[in-house]
Amino acid sequence: MKLTEMTAKELYKLAQEKEIPNRSKMRKEDLIKVLSKFVKVDQSEKAKQFIQKKKKKNSAYSFLNLKRNKLSF
Repeated sequence: MKLTEMTAKELYKLAQEKEIPNRSKMRKEDLIKVLSKFVKVDQSEKAKQFIQKKKKKNSAYSFLNLKRNKLSF
């Protein structure tokens, strides 16, 4: 299951298993970010996260940026 599809409770339990410090203070978004270092994420998921991050910052994004970051579809 993808981290983004998990509930906050499920992510918290996984963070507990991985002994992530300060997990009780983290939001779902933060837990996903930290846990993604421990769980293998496929390239398409990385691309989606990259685009979402860029959209949140309200900056321009393009497929050229994806290539620069070695992300492909």
